[in-house]
Amino acid sequence: QCCAVPTDITPPEIPTVVVTTDCEQVDFEFYFSHDSAYLDVSQYYIYYKPTYDAEYVRIDSFYTDESCYMTHCTYQLTGLPYITGCFAMAAIDTVGNLSELSEATCFDTDFCSPYILPNIFTPNGDGYNDILQPFPYDNVQAVDFYLYNRWGRLVFKTTDMDINWDGTDIYSKRPSSDGTYYYVCEVSLYSLTGIIKKQLNGTISLIR
Repeated sequence: QCCAVPTDITPPEIPTVVVTTDCEQVDFEFYFSHDSAYLDVSQYYIYYKPTYDAEYVRIDSFYTDESCYMTHCTYQLTGLPYITGCFAMAAIDTVGNLSELSEATCFDTDFCSPYILPNIFTPNGDGYNDILQPFPYDNVQAVDFYLYNRWGRLVFKTTDMDINWDGTDIYSKRPSSDGTYYYVCEVSLYSLTGIIKKQLNGTISLIR
């Protein structure tokens, strides 16, 4: 007499996923179409790819015993170096059947804060605006910054993404005088098509 052992080859239902970000973390809100679907899930996998052409890589996994039916379940992904990229979710059951990926959500380089420099700088030692720095930014890979005085002489240069100029002339090592300075800055940004370069030009008024 031979006994057949039933084999489960059916993967869990693909959850419906809504992905949002505040440019610091990525939030997943997900749910199933019927009340028993969540019972088939052993773990949820988070997948990510940095560009459209890249392959998805599993970057996180978690489990929740919430039903995720009628009420939506949530999960927060933190500690990411940058937000640009595509995110998706899949579910796996106890015997290893993996669902297809959920519909992807992609965030491009212009979704979060751009790289912007202030136009006034006051290195007078009062503890406020003493260091030239960009406004809070996201998705920057590299910066190449040059600052010139009104006669076109270079007074400062750096590859520090935070600039961090204290007003000291790069050559004389003395405080730079009040006036208008001109900058040229090449910013390398993460994007869904790869690293892109953006040219920034502008003026900064130094007031002591």
